[in-house]
Amino acid sequence: MMNIEDREQIWELNKKVLQSGATVKIQLSGTSMFPYLKKNDIGYYQFIAPELLQKGDIVAFEQHENFITHRLIKISNSNLFLTRGDACIDFDKTIGASAIIGKLIKIERNGKLISLITPYRNFLHKLFATHRIFIRLYAKFI
Repeated sequence: MMNIEDREQIWELNKKVLQSGATVKIQLSGTSMFPYLKKNDIGYYQFIAPELLQKGDIVAFEQHENFITHRLIKISNSNLFLTRGDACIDFDKTIGASAIIGKLIKIERNGKLISLITPYRNFLHKLFATHRIFIRLYAKFI
């Protein structure tokens, strides 16, 4: 039996599990992606090659030893990624492909699984990445 006490060890283990092709389940704790993601939602992450990521995808990445889940806003030709939380005003620092741990593929909220990789959700993700006003409208109807 392996005893993991260090947060860094947990993230390293999650990265290895994701890179093996498995799905990792993590409870979300912040409010930076509200209203789309809510505190205590369970996020299901899967590894995806950086070249397959698209604007609007919600990704998990490491920044300053923190595990962050935010939306991809822009992808440069040199494989640099600009992200931002839906509830945040400012963009995050640009990150490289190696910082991305996985893509959020579904969430569990109140015992119900919600897929985030349907055509409807993909459309919403692109819309939210491009036009922030739609995030506020979405909040009024959920």
